[in-house]
Amino acid sequence: MNIWATSRREKQEITRENVYGALCYTEPDVPSYELCPEKPILPSRQRFGETFIDDIKKNSNHIIFLEGLPGCGKTNFISYLSQMNESIVDFRFYTYLPVNKVDGSYSDDEGFYLGNILWRSILVQLKKKFEENNLLSVVKFPLIYKFMSVSEMRETVIHFLPEYAKCIGRPCYFFIDGLDHAARSKDARNSFLSQLPRPEEIGDDFYFVLVGQPINDGYPSWMKDNKGITYYSMPALDTDDVVILLEQSGVAENTVDMENLAKTVISVIGNNVLNIIFAILELKKMVLPLSFEAIEKELNSRFLNKQIDKYYEWIISSQEKSLLLYKIEAIMAFSSKRINAYDVAQMCGVEHDEAAFVLNGLYPIIVCEGDRYFAFHNDVRLFLQNAIIHNSNIKGITESIINRIKHDRELWKYRYDISFNLLVSCKATDEVLKLIDVEYVMDSALYGISFDRILQQFILAHQLPMDNLEEVCIHSSAVSLCLAQYANCIQYYAKESDYFEAQSINKKTKAEKYCLNVKMI
Repeated sequence: MNIWATSRREKQEITRENVYGALCYTEPDVPSYELCPEKPILPSRQRFGETFIDDIKKNSNHIIFLEGLPGCGKTNFISYLSQMNESIVDFRFYTYLPVNKVDGSYSDDEGFYLGNILWRSILVQLKKKFEENNLLSVVKFPLIYKFMSVSEMRETVIHFLPEYAKCIGRPCYFFIDGLDHAARSKDARNSFLSQLPRPEEIGDDFYFVLVGQPINDGYPSWMKDNKGITYYSMPALDTDDVVILLEQSGVAENTVDMENLAKTVISVIGNNVLNIIFAILELKKMVLPLSFEAIEKELNSRFLNKQIDKYYEWIISSQEKSLLLYKIEAIMAFSSKRINAYDVAQMCGVEHDEAAFVLNGLYPIIVCEGDRYFAFHNDVRLFLQNAIIHNSNIKGITESIINRIKHDRELWKYRYDISFNLLVSCKATDEVLKLIDVEYVMDSALYGISFDRILQQFILAHQLPMDNLEEVCIHSSAVSLCLAQYANCIQYYAKESDYFEAQSINKKTKAEKYCLNVKMI
C-alpha cells in the first residue's frame, strides 16, 4: 500500500496480477548468478554444443548426466549453451561459483549444496518467469513458500515446471551444475543429491540436466548405470583447440609450427583443459624456441603429465619445507576470495616479503593478479586441502592462524572462510560453535557474506558431534533468532531495492545498470 496509495505508483489501475505479485513472497538472498562463458569458445566445444542440444531434444530419457574430469570446462560449456540464441537453458543452478573477476570471491568447495537452497532457487526462478508473463495468478503460484518443508518445495517445483512448459510451448530444461561439489559435502544428510527426482518421477514436459565429475560413491546409487538416464561425456581437446590456446597465450612466435607444438603438448600431458593450461604457463617460463624434443623433456622434468597431482606435488616440493609454507597452504586451501600478501603475512606472523616470496614460488598453481593471490583452480584447492588435513601439524597450524585472525579486526573477514573451514577440518566442534555467535551473523553483512552461506555454516556446525547439549541449545537459540531477523530485514530491503531499480532503469543503459549503484543516480 505504501506504493499503490502514494505517488510511487506507476499507474492508476491495480490488477489481480499486481496484487498477487505484491503478496508473493520474495526470497532473501537466494544464490542467483549468471556466468558469462570464457572466450574463446573452442571449436570442439562448439561442435559438441550443437550435437548435445540436438540429442537431448530428441531424447526419450528426461534425466541427462553430463560428466567430465576436473578442469575440462563443464561450467564454461553450460554457460556457453545458456548464451546461445534460443537457448534451451531455461533454469540453472550453480552449486559452485568459480572465481568472480569483479570482487575476487568464489564458493567453498561444497558450494550451495543444501536441498533447501536448490528448491528455493528453482521456485524463485519460476516465480520470475511467470511474473514476466503476467501468469502468477493464472497458475496460482504459491504466495509464500518459506514455510514449506524441503519435500513440499520439491513437489511444488515438479508441479510447476510442466506449467512453465505450457507457457513456452515446448519442454523446459533445468540445468544443475556442480554435482560433484555437493557429493563432497560433509553434510550429506541435507545435500540436494538425496532429493533429486528419479527418472520415473519426471513427466514429458521437463528435463533435468545434471552436470558434474564422473559418478562415484558420493552420488546417489540410482544414478549409476540407470537406463532412465542418458549419459554424455565432455569431449577432450582437439589439436585445433590447443593451437588456439597457444596462439592466444603468445607463448611462441609466429614462425613456430603451432600444430606440431600442440601435438607435442598433448602427447606429454594429455588433452584435458586444465593440464593444457598449466603446460602453456610452463612454456611461457621457458626460453623459446626449443626443439619439440627439448620441450617434451622440459615438460616431463616438471612432472607435467596426465597425472596432474604429480605436477602440484612438484611445485610444492620445489619450496623449502617450513611452518610458513604449511600455513600458506592452509590459507590458500580454505580461502574463498583473492587475498593480498600483506594479509597472508599477518595471518602467518611474518614480514610481507617472506610471505610474498613463498606465494610467488607456488606459481602457477597459486597465481597473482593485482597483488591478490588465489588458487588457479578448485582442483588445486582440493589438493591443498587434502595435504593440510593429513598434515600431522594441522592443529598447531590451525590454532596459530585462527588466533591471529581473532585478535586482528582487519582480518575478521577471513573468519567466514579460513577460520570456519579450518576448524571444521579439525572437527573442533566447541570452537566452531563459539565462532558462530550473534556477532558473527551481524558482522557478515559488513563483509558481504551471503545469508545462505551463514545458514549453511550454522547447519553444518550442528551436524558435528557435540557434548553439553543444554549449553549448545541456549547458544543456538540466540543465533537462530538473529538469523530469522536478518532474513526478515533482507526481505524488506529487497522489495525497496526492486522499487528503486525499476524507477531508474530508463535512466541507464543496460551495461550501466549492472555497473552503477542506484544511489549514484
